[in-house]
Amino acid sequence: NPNVLWKDGTDGDLEAERYINDIRICKNNGIDLVIIHPTFGYEEVPLSELGIKRIFKIVSFANSLGVKVAFENVELDGYLKYIMENIKLNNLGICFDVGHCHLFFDDKFDTNYFKNKLFAIHLHDNDKSCDQHNLPFDGTINWQDAIKKIKDMNYSGDVIIEAGYNSNYNNINLAEYYEKAYDVGKKLLEMIGD
Repeated sequence: NPNVLWKDGTDGDLEAERYINDIRICKNNGIDLVIIHPTFGYEEVPLSELGIKRIFKIVSFANSLGVKVAFENVELDGYLKYIMENIKLNNLGICFDVGHCHLFFDDKFDTNYFKNKLFAIHLHDNDKSCDQHNLPFDGTINWQDAIKKIKDMNYSGDVIIEAGYNSNYNNINLAEYYEKAYDVGKKLLEMIGD
């Protein structure tokens, strides 16, 4: 429940401590990049100094362990920029979720602002009716434009498809789904590698 990070009360402090413990567990298991949602759902929580203080504590702890923290673009606008404007640590960046950008922000994203701060990408598709997490090319995203955004931010990391074997794939079995996902992954690698 990341929303409590922005609110007064002990719940936000406990949530920050939980994140810190999760980061410790990740580091102990060889994981050096974590992705966090700055908010969850459509509840607009006020941007606050208290929220920044808690997030700074989380990111600073991760920095001490050599762990990068990427905040993901989710339903609400403004939180990523606010975090980046107020916390200046090299291990702080973003996870660009292409499906969320399409669904929640009509494909608009300030790639200039986040240039060189893109630590991870989540690639999935939807038809703008909901957050379907379909395989790329199985929705209405313009993938040429999406890949351009990724390149504009100087991304050079792993290609992560965040899709699932859902009801949109009832016409194929799981093995066929994985084959399709593999082919999609190869196509995306070619597009990003251009």
